[in-house]
Amino acid sequence: MHPTMVMHPRMPQLDGQDLTNYRDADGKALFVEMVRTVTKNGRGFVSYQWPRPGKEHDGAVAKLSYVEGFEPWGWVIGTGIYVDDVNAAWRANARTAAGLSLVCVAALLIFSTGISRSIFPRLCVVVSRMKDIARGEGDFSRIDLLATHADIKRDDEFTVLVAGFNEMLVQIKKRDDQLRRHSEQLEGQVTARTEQLQSVNSELAAAHAEIQLFLECIPSILIGLDRGGRVTRWNLTAAQTFGIAENEARGRTLDGCGIEWLHPDMDQQLSHWLQTDAILRCDDLAYSKEQNVRFVGFAVRPIFSKENRKVGLIVTGADVTERKCLEEQLRQAHKLEAIGQLAAGIAHEINTPAQYVGDNTRFLKESSEPILGLLSFCRNMQQEAAEKGSVSMESLAEFDRLSEECDFGFLAQEIPHAIDQSLEGLQRVAKIVRAMKDFAHPGSEEKLPVDINRGIEATVTVARAEWKDVADVVLDLAPDLPMVLGLGGELNQVILNVIVNAAHAIGELVKDGSRAKGRITIVTRRAGHCVELRVEDNGAGIPEKIRSRVFDPFFTSKPVGKGTGQGLAVAHAIVVKGHKGQIWFDTKVGQGTTFFIRLPLEARGQTAAE
Repeated sequence: MHPTMVMHPRMPQLDGQDLTNYRDADGKALFVEMVRTVTKNGRGFVSYQWPRPGKEHDGAVAKLSYVEGFEPWGWVIGTGIYVDDVNAAWRANARTAAGLSLVCVAALLIFSTGISRSIFPRLCVVVSRMKDIARGEGDFSRIDLLATHADIKRDDEFTVLVAGFNEMLVQIKKRDDQLRRHSEQLEGQVTARTEQLQSVNSELAAAHAEIQLFLECIPSILIGLDRGGRVTRWNLTAAQTFGIAENEARGRTLDGCGIEWLHPDMDQQLSHWLQTDAILRCDDLAYSKEQNVRFVGFAVRPIFSKENRKVGLIVTGADVTERKCLEEQLRQAHKLEAIGQLAAGIAHEINTPAQYVGDNTRFLKESSEPILGLLSFCRNMQQEAAEKGSVSMESLAEFDRLSEECDFGFLAQEIPHAIDQSLEGLQRVAKIVRAMKDFAHPGSEEKLPVDINRGIEATVTVARAEWKDVADVVLDLAPDLPMVLGLGGELNQVILNVIVNAAHAIGELVKDGSRAKGRITIVTRRAGHCVELRVEDNGAGIPEKIRSRVFDPFFTSKPVGKGTGQGLAVAHAIVVKGHKGQIWFDTKVGQGTTFFIRLPLEARGQTAAE
């Protein structure tokens, strides 16, 4: 910004000069400030220090300039005045105004004194009458000033005022009569309305009693909570389930009403209920009653006002202890069913190494007989040599014959091989038995760290009879895969169900021998705070029309007698509900299917809507 002086009336030496660095006595860049004021507001005032014309030796004094922009030429035009001149003019005007004010006040005092002597007596009559009416001692009759003041003229201003006041009294009397009639009518309406409200209240009380009875008869738990989480409703089923009466629970929070919750984060659970506006489902909340562990399932629904503000919660649910026991029994039954289905294959897998262990053992037994005969003859030759000092030719010939029968070269080659085969067979049997033991172990009811890779290896071994004839299994297991907090037996069941499902999908394509064996690839990786397991097959894929039903209980695409429809449904329940994980699939018809299983490394609270 470089302002240039176009014209100055008293300082022509500034014309055409660059005023960027021109400053007043206080060091203020006044011309730059003027340009800034016009640029920002279009116009304005700028104060600065400037000497009076012809009195430069007296020094600079305060000056105030008004500046405004002239857009066509880009000029800033200003005019100023010294602040001392303004103050002097103001003081002169102030003295003149003060003198005039004193004269006006004196005139007003004289005039008001005369008026007050004329008006005050009559005004007192009017005010006195108004006070009587206000106290209820007077009536609404007219005020007659002539009866009290004979000197009053009939046509003066105050008489007109009294006439208007009398007219007002007449109107007030009319309004008073109307209000009295309206009051009587209102009293009658209030009486009728009161009787009507009493009748409605009686009906509401009866309806409330009926609703209360209805709620008490509901076989499910019903709990009402206000927006602070305090109990407002507690039906009979809730009282029977938890052993706490309504009067003991009302006004308290669920974690402070006497229920002995075993769920570790119940206070956080309740806080989440109050903060979210979604419908929540909480399964298997553990609590203790009469020193027994029981479980309850809740559905939590928010209540909103007409203004869409959250005012409370409705919690419905039921004791699910028996259902949980039945589900556990069903899982065990399904596991036993799977083990039963695999038993024939496992027996075959054990029988093969057991056969060549037996064959090699019989070979060793048969080979040992001539060797033992030769060793016995050697002892006899030793005794003969000890007694006679030499061995006869007959004995040496017999030794040669027995040695040829033993065939030491053949035995030296085959016996180590037979022993190695037997050890390998025993290791194979031990591996199958160990895998079967790991798979069939009932496990703990408490979630513990689980080695997913080991579970996969054991499950692949146990299920070998299901896949060995139709596919090759390729394992790509991350060596640094962290442990997952979960139930090992249930996770092994999930892995088995998915592997068997993949084997059956490939088997449908290769059963007629037109295609070579397929492939099942199992991959484990860490994915953030989760462990991800992928089971990929190159089977037929899943048709579009049944993809939405894959995880439905009792749904199967297999022929009658070959599928129960429980495998993937159980896997979904274990992963999603039991471990708060995810299971999904990606499939292409004719190319295969990949199942994805993602499990959290740490247990999550049961707060998600299901």
